[in-house]
Amino acid sequence: MLKQYPTARYILNRGAWYLLTFFVAVTINFCLPRLGSADPVDIIMGKGAVGLTQEQAQAKADAYKKEFGLVKVGDDGQILYDANGKAI
Repeated sequence: MLKQYPTARYILNRGAWYLLTFFVAVTINFCLPRLGSADPVDIIMGKGAVGLTQEQAQAKADAYKKEFGLVKVGDDGQILYDANGKAI
């Protein structure tokens, strides 16, 4: 049927390739960040912890981990467990 309509065949062919490309791009963009073992807080602290003392850097890292939900926090605001369930 599409042999009678070359323009429709061309548009459908292009559309199929665009959909395939879109699917592959979304899949790659979804999978790549999850394949790495980097902690987002480590990346942020690597860029922004210049000039901080060890205590200040640790306090800032703990604050980021609490904000991002990477740790379990007790009622008093202290960190109880990390993302892996290990007690801190």
